[in-house]
Amino acid sequence: MPTPLLPIDFSKPDFEALPHELRSVPHWVNWNLVERDGGKPTKVPVDPNTGKNAKTNDPSTWGSFETALERFSEGLCTGLGFCFTDELGIVGVDLDNCCSMPGVLTAEAFETLKQLDTYAEFSQSQMGAHALIRGKLPAGASRRGNLEIYQSGRFF
Repeated sequence: MPTPLLPIDFSKPDFEALPHELRSVPHWVNWNLVERDGGKPTKVPVDPNTGKNAKTNDPSTWGSFETALERFSEGLCTGLGFCFTDELGIVGVDLDNCCSMPGVLTAEAFETLKQLDTYAEFSQSQMGAHALIRGKLPAGASRRGNLEIYQSGRFF
């Protein structure tokens, strides 16, 4: 069984680990954690240029990585997010509930991420993981069990 990748300091994100290719495109939003639907925490996208709500399907509400990082660094939001578009060719792989405890991947999740051989990060809850890969989704379902795949209209 693989050894979990620890220690992980979730209070200090390593933005330098983000691929330059992602940092160079203006697909960035900030996000705030908001309680909805009886207390369920939800990430709400925020326009890094204005501080107003952003839309994951409206590039006019997105900004540069630097602008989003500045807003985050000033404590004006909870985090940074990357928006997907069909044209960019970046697909987001979302593994839900793939940790045995916060920041500790299950053996199956570890093997899945290892096979993807790409940039991956823990989700905000620290009980899931996100990976970004080049590709295009085929038509049909993009969800199977705890695995979801997105190509547009979403953000990580």
